[in-house]
Amino acid sequence: MRKSLSYFKNLAYSLIIEKIQDEDGLQYYCYTEELGKYSCYGIGETEVEAINHFKEVKEGFIEYLYGKELPIPEPRTKVNLESFSGKFTVRTSPQVHSILVKQADEQGLSLNAYVNQSLTSACYMDEIKGYLDGRLRVGEIFMRKHHDEICYHLTQFSFGKAPKVDSLENYVRFLNKDKFIPTT
Repeated sequence: MRKSLSYFKNLAYSLIIEKIQDEDGLQYYCYTEELGKYSCYGIGETEVEAINHFKEVKEGFIEYLYGKELPIPEPRTKVNLESFSGKFTVRTSPQVHSILVKQADEQGLSLNAYVNQSLTSACYMDEIKGYLDGRLRVGEIFMRKHHDEICYHLTQFSFGKAPKVDSLENYVRFLNKDKFIPTT
């Protein structure tokens, strides 16, 4: 039997609040891991505004999922780290074992350190992706802000009339009219 809409609307999720500085100034971004950072979120000029906006969006989001009979993620239970020793056994094929030993050796690491590093990277991949997505969003804002100027310089470049710049960083400085150092 499916749980009621009221049940899902009243679930208490752990909120994540991030500060975002963009061309419009400082804003706060509120979301939960379970409902998705880019699927269900609130934005506000203060943390309270972001949380209140999130609550409104969450209600509509859950109503939509419920109405379409899509799964609605429930809050995750908190994990007590003291109950974990940090040790576990992994069984793998001899081929994978040999590849891991070779890769660890190439990195100058013990097999244990290499596997720990690989697992850590995998565990934080979503955070890394989120950070990179945020950096891309900043790049998109920059590109929108300077779109016409960039298109003009690309046109000039195709005719050999573009300003000479030796790096993307210097091009950004050129567009911002900030410490541009022309190359000879």
